[in-house]
Amino acid sequence: MYFLFEIVVILKNDESAYRHAVEELVQWCDDNFLELNVSKTKELIMDFRRTKSAVDPIIIKGEPVEMVDTYKYLGTIIDNQLDWSPNVDAVCKRANQRLFFLRKLRQFHVDPQILHLFYQATIQSVVSFNQLCYHSSAKKGDMERLEKIVKRAGSIIGSELQPLSTRFPSVALKKLSMIRSDDRHPLHQALASCEPTRESSRRLRCWRARTNRMRDSFLPMAVRLYNQSL
Repeated sequence: MYFLFEIVVILKNDESAYRHAVEELVQWCDDNFLELNVSKTKELIMDFRRTKSAVDPIIIKGEPVEMVDTYKYLGTIIDNQLDWSPNVDAVCKRANQRLFFLRKLRQFHVDPQILHLFYQATIQSVVSFNQLCYHSSAKKGDMERLEKIVKRAGSIIGSELQPLSTRFPSVALKKLSMIRSDDRHPLHQALASCEPTRESSRRLRCWRARTNRMRDSFLPMAVRLYNQSL
């Protein structure tokens, strides 16, 4: 049996909290008779400062943890600069492989309705997977590559398919509504500070963003979409 552990810490002036969290995890594994595979443990540091400071690698039981620039977490490739191009590359590769089978089904004169179901199950599920995380932050060229796959699938099926750009707002608003109604969700408290102060108002208050990275992230984007829909 394998377990996946994740430690997320904001590094400020010192790394003591980060290293202490790692030590606690190692101790917890020892207490519960779980063996950490250090060779499969990776360290990813995101540093957006102009002047970056060197960070010493984590040492677990005398073995250094490998520092990486990208890491695949639950099917999504995360870059240390939050550049989503590596993830889009992987998504396009998987989707193009499935387009081959869609073409084969078309050659066998499969009913268009079945082709559409095949597209939804095997291609749309790939190109839209975790779209909420990177749709607004990805480069324009990367999103155009994904849209081309959708158009190509539509030409094979013989019908116009919903573009990712028009599908995203409805998915984002649905997710936002779910977070607001679920007080156990990790982002529920963050959204609680956005609730309107006046009973007559339905508009949510949005965070002040000093960077495009923050402005284009999911919560600010979803709040703006919600206010626009009123």
